[in-house]
Amino acid sequence: MKQQALCPQVPTPKYRALALIVAAVPHVGILPLRLLPYQKERKHMDKQARQLTKKGEPMSNFVSELSKDAAVVQGEKFLVLRNKTRLRILDLLKKYGGLLCVAEIADVLDESSSVISNHLVMLLAAELVSREQYGAYAYYTLLPGVLEQYKQFLEQLTSRPNGVPM
Repeated sequence: MKQQALCPQVPTPKYRALALIVAAVPHVGILPLRLLPYQKERKHMDKQARQLTKKGEPMSNFVSELSKDAAVVQGEKFLVLRNKTRLRILDLLKKYGGLLCVAEIADVLDESSSVISNHLVMLLAAELVSREQYGAYAYYTLLPGVLEQYKQFLEQLTSRPNGVPM
């Protein structure tokens, strides 16, 4: 007597054995705890058994210099640079030494002033630019050394452990 598959996706020959196993299990919808034919036993995932790397070095030698909190901070900093308009604004401010108003930046980048203003607010919140108010106009400038911080972080990531760049 042949058993029917439990769902319409299972009747293909590849999954027929799986359907028979599932049907034979008394509890509904739960696969048996033993490994299925297509699964491999993962000995390397056991932390107690895995004390050496594949190269034979102790796992205790491997420590990340970047903490989870520091990674979150760095990740948020780099998210600001993900937008092409913000990158163009930073490039413009760097190239011309800053003190550009929203209207000037909008004219050069061929964008609306509201779009530029919104991007400048984000750059201001990320502490990449500073704002100076002169009458009705706000002028923006790139903060000194800000891009150097990004450069240093990237150099730290791309350098070899002994300090020699890749």
